[in-house]
Amino acid sequence: MADERGLDRDRLVWMFTQMLRIREFEERVKRSFTELPGLLRGHTHLADGAEASIVGSLTALRPGDPVPRFRARLIADGILTAEQADAIAADVRQEMAGAVDFGASSPFPEPADAVKFVYA
Repeated sequence: MADERGLDRDRLVWMFTQMLRIREFEERVKRSFTELPGLLRGHTHLADGAEASIVGSLTALRPGDPVPRFRARLIADGILTAEQADAIAADVRQEMAGAVDFGASSPFPEPADAVKFVYA
């Protein structure tokens, strides 16, 4: 069953999952500066709070709602239960934790690798 914009349950759940992935990635990057000093050099521009705009533009929707608000809407509309939303969030946190662990344990690339595949 689709809502008035033609978004069915699977698409809405996909959107929610992507928003959580973006938010969790941003939070991990932010924490990495203090938890893993020296791992990330320089600075980064975080987009936390803009997940809905990012996902909305990916799905050709007008920019929307932030993660907690979208979660509440999915629950209110019966798309997800609170437990299902929490399970998706836990899966995303685990996915991002694995990505950070992989990056933190990987060796730095050789300096010569910086120019691989650069043709300009």
